[in-house]
Amino acid sequence: MDDGRSWCIILSVLFLALSFFGSLAATAIPEANDATLREREENGDQKAARLSRCRDIPRIAGKTGTAAYVSAAGSILFGMTAAFPPLYRLFSALLGQGHSTLATVIALVLDAWVMTILVLGIGLLFPRAMGEHFADKAAYSAAGAVPVYLGILSPVTAPAAGIAKLLARLFGAEPKNSPEAVTEEEIRMLVDTGSEMGFIEESQKEMINNIFEFDDTTVGDVMTHRTEVAAVEKDAKIQDVIDLAISEGFSRLPVYEGDLDNILGFIHVKDLLCLVGHPSESVSLLDFIRPVIYVPEHVKCRSVFAEFKKNQSAMAVVVDEYGGTEGILTMEDILEAIVGDIEDEYDEEEKDIQQLDADTYLVEGTTELDDLGEALDITFEEDDAYDTLGGFLTHMLGRIPTEGETPSVEYEGYRFTVTQVEDRRVAKVKVFRLPEPVPDEEEKSSKKEKSSKHNKTEEAE
Repeated sequence: MDDGRSWCIILSVLFLALSFFGSLAATAIPEANDATLREREENGDQKAARLSRCRDIPRIAGKTGTAAYVSAAGSILFGMTAAFPPLYRLFSALLGQGHSTLATVIALVLDAWVMTILVLGIGLLFPRAMGEHFADKAAYSAAGAVPVYLGILSPVTAPAAGIAKLLARLFGAEPKNSPEAVTEEEIRMLVDTGSEMGFIEESQKEMINNIFEFDDTTVGDVMTHRTEVAAVEKDAKIQDVIDLAISEGFSRLPVYEGDLDNILGFIHVKDLLCLVGHPSESVSLLDFIRPVIYVPEHVKCRSVFAEFKKNQSAMAVVVDEYGGTEGILTMEDILEAIVGDIEDEYDEEEKDIQQLDADTYLVEGTTELDDLGEALDITFEEDDAYDTLGGFLTHMLGRIPTEGETPSVEYEGYRFTVTQVEDRRVAKVKVFRLPEPVPDEEEKSSKKEKSSKHNKTEEAE
């Protein structure tokens, strides 16, 4: 056997394996049990998460199936190339000299017939039957490799799809939504796969996911709530403003008249530096005030970002439906929604969730429930009435704890104890993992009695 035929056989077997995988995945992924998938995904199963991503892409099964057919065609082509020479020699010897054309035709027909049957049976129909019968097992196993599989065959499938699209356009049958458009789900799935294979760093993966989520992020999700806003009265002394900026670590401070519901604008501390050491009594904060924009809490961050660039502003006042101040939004808040927390020289590193020992945590009351649930590996019930741990505990207690009070709530195997209350809100909470429940003596004795009765019954028989 020459080297050319050897390579043809190897390539035929390789394409046959690719066809087998594609046909198996294209059949199994849509057939996987929905209830089992949701349960495994809720329990943190990574394979279930990848499979869910696959199933969220409407064309994933079609693309995988197309790749399987392309692989099958490659297997047939290389298989026929390897099998034709010995078949031609066989029929040439049987038919004798002078019948080379007939020998060629018979060899080609038999070659194509045998290879088509073998590849169709082994590479397409058999895996399809396996995918239908063992849908769950096959789908979970194949989901992670599907993006890689499609990437390997893209040099063939992509040009083929382009030709099909061109022909469809010529005959007026171009689809309204191009089937080759890359969706958000496809990109996320490729990023997950790349992260698991070590090609994409975790920080890069987080940033890409944040970019997709940014389109749905509202200013209410990222603003600084009014209870945490450091602001100054319009009649405040210049030195007091500078001292507040230094102590709080902010370069911009809102200026209000009366209360926070009447914010006039903001000042940039650098504008006041010229007055340090020789302040003038005739100078007013109003001489340095800069305008702010006012936005409702449900507006998208992308819209405010555009307003910031248009007006060359850096601060917005978030208002509710009655015109009251909900909080403050800065350009830094918007950027942090994409790239994560930005620590500058004024920020004090303080974790919202501090692990004191194996079973105990100290948590800030403003911690988002999603972040805490991920850290504790539990799921909090979703409710529009609260988003933070403090809001959750206030809801569970049915009241706002008073200063000095330390009420507790037990939930999902943890005890949540309020340790600090400030300004009528929960500031700090100690979270303790409860020990696993042990069956009491009555349950143990009941089990022993049942076991004893069962043994006596067997002896009597």
